[in-house]
Amino acid sequence: MNSMHNLKILVVSAGLILSSQILFSQCRTFAKNTCESQLEDYMLNGRMYGGYMVQGQETELFIVLSAGQKYRIVGCTKPALGSVWIQLIDGNGKVVFDNSEHDLVQTWDISVKSTQEFRLRTFVPDAKNKSATRIRDCSLLLLGSKSAS
Repeated sequence: MNSMHNLKILVVSAGLILSSQILFSQCRTFAKNTCESQLEDYMLNGRMYGGYMVQGQETELFIVLSAGQKYRIVGCTKPALGSVWIQLIDGNGKVVFDNSEHDLVQTWDISVKSTQEFRLRTFVPDAKNKSATRIRDCSLLLLGSKSAS
């Protein structure tokens, strides 16, 4: 009986791992087919920030922006989630950019005078209909760069 129980746990665990890999793969495909083109002539830094998010979920990550570079930040979500809210906050806690002040624009360009670390906060707004089921779908941030010269 114990070995049957262990087998069930193993099968369920393998199924969860496989399904999460499939979902992440779908998110990567969405990034490549839909989001990366918004970088235009900016080079992707090689990392995709994000994954599956639920409406009402907030994330935060730290990025370093270097002097002498121009950067493009792209927020990209599947249509079911709507536009993502993005804030860029400097090391002193000053909000450098808040897309909620710009009609939730999903692409923003920035250059900095000195190399510094920033916090990049994102939030997927709740559904307008509070009784609706929260949607879980792909939400990404892409960071591209190019020389400032």
